[in-house]
Amino acid sequence: GTEQANVDRIVAEGVEAGLNYVDTAPNYGNSEDLLGNALRGKRDKVFLASKIEEPAREGALTEVRNSLRRLQTDHLDCVLFHNIARTDRWPDFDKLLSKGGALEGLVEARKQGMIRHIGLSTHTDPARVLRALGTGEFDLVQAILNFVDHQIYHLEERLLPEARKRDLAIVAMKVLGGPTGNTDVCRIGAEDRVASMRYSWGIPGVAVSIVGFRKPAELREALDAALAYKPLSAAELAALEQRGKAIAEKWGPSRGPVT
Repeated sequence: GTEQANVDRIVAEGVEAGLNYVDTAPNYGNSEDLLGNALRGKRDKVFLASKIEEPAREGALTEVRNSLRRLQTDHLDCVLFHNIARTDRWPDFDKLLSKGGALEGLVEARKQGMIRHIGLSTHTDPARVLRALGTGEFDLVQAILNFVDHQIYHLEERLLPEARKRDLAIVAMKVLGGPTGNTDVCRIGAEDRVASMRYSWGIPGVAVSIVGFRKPAELREALDAALAYKPLSAAELAALEQRGKAIAEKWGPSRGPVT
């Protein structure tokens, strides 16, 4: 219906403009089904990434197969451990990375050609990420990178140097802060949207910034900002840092504890 038509339009306009990174997950409502339909005839034009939340080998393989079916494709360009910092989702971290764990499942999926790359996402806890990267099996790191959360979690300093050292693809997410509660309104207000995009685009090593579009107008705003992009000047960066600190005082550690 209307939801599918909206996704179709955003995907069509995005692909036409040269955007080629599509990110989803099984628990993003019916996102995989909507994107599977919207990408018909366009699959070869995008890098398609989804996620898993199952901790064991066979569960991870089942999740990958289900995503392939919903997305109507024979392979995914990357599958990520969905927020690997969450101890409630991944309580037994040793098992996750060892024999019989989900990492073994994704390695097998890669061997079978179901996926091309293995990645992980995180909101917090660089220590867990760094431990996972030590396996040598990861190709991509997706992290919350915006000028507000930077003042709380400092992933830019605590995580990204290791990702760059390992020559991993770095993907910035929640560039506009993510949604406010159950609404479609971004946490970072309209007055700071372009500055927040420019901040993420200027982080060394960032290959992709996931801005997130719910309406065609938001896609066009981001495209205009990208076409006009200039790195933040030293003065702009200093001012944005102070603004980020002020907003961070209001947000607090809302992604999880600072570790």
